Amino acid sequence: MTSTVYFTPDMLNSYERTMDFLKGKEANKTLVRQVVAASKIPHANWLGRWQVIPRLALVPFFGAYAIFVQAIANILYYSGFKRAGLTLDIHAHLFEFDNSIIGYLWYGKDFLALSYSSYSTSSVDLYMMPEMISDEIPNHRLRDSTFWDHNLKLQFHQNIGCCRGQVLWFLRAYSLTRHLIDNPRAHIQAIGSLFSHGADPRPSLIHKLRLKEEALEFKVGQMISVPTQETLVDTLKNLKEGTYLLYVPGHALAYIVTEQGERFLFDPNDGTKAIVNEDSWHTLTHEIGLYQQGKAQAEKEGRAFYENYKFDSFVKIFELTFID
Repeated sequence: MTSTVYFTPDMLNSYERTMDFLKGKEANKTLVRQVVAASKIPHANWLGRWQVIPRLALVPFFGAYAIFVQAIANILYYSGFKRAGLTLDIHAHLFEFDNSIIGYLWYGKDFLALSYSSYSTSSVDLYMMPEMISDEIPNHRLRDSTFWDHNLKLQFHQNIGCCRGQVLWFLRAYSLTRHLIDNPRAHIQAIGSLFSHGADPRPSLIHKLRLKEEALEFKVGQMISVPTQETLVDTLKNLKEGTYLLYVPGHALAYIVTEQGERFLFDPNDGTKAIVNEDSWHTLTHEIGLYQQGKAQAEKEGRAFYENYKFDSFVKIFELTFID
């Protein structure tokens, strides 16, 4: 998502500049323009699961290409061309971790758009920032708008996920454009396509700073705890029209119920899906269940002390109401 306002590290010295970058008039206009433009591009997956076959054939080439590009990235970085090296590093990462095959296999034609939970190449200025601790965020008001405790690490220099920032940006995009596009499926697909090359600077910054939802003009509703896998589908089916933030161990997802009663899931790790029948509900349950397996593996390996894995429910759901 490019605009005439770009992220710069000194932006963190000012709450006003940071918030203007994330949700100012130009940021909103840019986001609306991108969603509307994306809605006019044909995204139809006419082949559904058959689309996996050509992608499977390309997997070895993608892997070889990623290794080649990563090698060049390392040469450039250690030769002093850090920006160019990190840009290629991001590019290689996108080819190394392509989860679209899983999306097509699981959801067929209802897999609407691919997503990568990592930086896009436009986020290289964030990637170049060194690690800092939360107490080093220059502006006190900005620091108070985050979930960081004292002396916790902000790992700008690690390209290891942007899920929560992407989810909040997805829901913000939906809230800003929901009355501009008549076809809900095309609308959601257009928003999902914005993440098909990773997370651009705004969602990346939201994630790395761990900004509170209120800072992005969301009102957070009461939490709904889903204690077991067996109760997940009934809970999601009974949710009223709205936008929802779903937390699972170590990860965040978005869930939308439209005015027409259509339901969509956005998982930054693979993409955007329409939930249309019992098969897709079953697949959704399986997909979310995999994050519980990640928690079990973390506990087995003695990593249960990690904050993201201290999770006492199958899913936690928060309704986010956008206040414009």
